[in-house]
Amino acid sequence: MIFFGKRSSEWYFVDDGKEDSKARSSPTSVTFQPDGSSIAYSECREKKCRLVVDGSEIGAEYNDISYPKYSPDGKHLAFLARRSKKWVAVMDGKELPGEVDEPGFASWGFSRGAGRFFMSGRMKSTFIHVIDGTPTPGFEIISQIAFSRDGNHYAYGGADSKGGFKKQKIFGTIVKDGQPLATYEGKDMAGSWSGLAAAPLR
Repeated sequence: MIFFGKRSSEWYFVDDGKEDSKARSSPTSVTFQPDGSSIAYSECREKKCRLVVDGSEIGAEYNDISYPKYSPDGKHLAFLARRSKKWVAVMDGKELPGEVDEPGFASWGFSRGAGRFFMSGRMKSTFIHVIDGTPTPGFEIISQIAFSRDGNHYAYGGADSKGGFKKQKIFGTIVKDGQPLATYEGKDMAGSWSGLAAAPLR
């Protein structure tokens, strides 16, 4: 059993009842390597953030950082990190191409099957997915991304609006493997709207 316990204003790492003497100011949750023995978490101290694997800080230093995730086969370890005003994905110690202004912390990680890495977030006024470092077409609102069972293909829905505040025309697009397949016109919708959808568009 592994957890962080807080005493006063500091956090301490506890492994099977044994407390580490090193105090930590802002650790993330711990992730376990599938079918392996390693554990990882991220830690920030005075706006200096690092990845920690098996008790040792590794990799570059960032201004902010997410909790880490292992790939399903346990061979890769990734996290999201911010340097200055942009967020990037870091896998196995290397920054992947593609950046966002604000990531969707509930929408990133590895697909099953082929274990492809994806990150979702906002870039200026649109929302995008970044698949294995390649940005996909952006929209005012997008659905979560869906991968095929073997991980070789992916798809998602996106929508844009045209018109005034009180009356808008909605255009929805299906994107497969980074290419728009078809666009459909929906009904007018009152009010303004934008964001990363919590569930796939229907």
